[in-house]
Amino acid sequence: QRMGNIALSAEDISFLKEKSNKKNSTSDIKKAFKEFTLDLDVEGKKMDEVKITFDQFSQKCDTVFNIEAETLKPSENKNLVYRHLFRAFDQDQDGRVDFKEFVMGLLVLGGNSADGLDDEALDFMFRLHDVNSDGNVEKEEAEKVSCYYCVI
Repeated sequence: QRMGNIALSAEDISFLKEKSNKKNSTSDIKKAFKEFTLDLDVEGKKMDEVKITFDQFSQKCDTVFNIEAETLKPSENKNLVYRHLFRAFDQDQDGRVDFKEFVMGLLVLGGNSADGLDDEALDFMFRLHDVNSDGNVEKEEAEKVSCYYCVI
């Protein structure tokens, strides 16, 4: 159950399986974690200490999303979409995204989350639309972001 020098705990695996409505197996989660940490410095860190920057997030998104989608062209559009997604994925708003935040964001976007994810899904959608992070969603912000849902 160790990935490099990081232990993916049974609790972490159980939590993510539960949140994915049991659609993901233990091996799916381990494989995803291995891919997430592939090019990261993970030496001696706990899972929640391994976080990615916006640039790393963008690289990972390129492997997850359909980068041929109209929404992601030209590259300025892709950068803008990824900025909005990064803000939404970053649950604790620390400017970085950890594995759980990444998986939870993908589950919400993909509509694969369990019923128990309702609060997280609402929070995610709020962060996605709160473009200026002021705790409010203005009409202009909602309109600006609404076209990005066709990314996945």
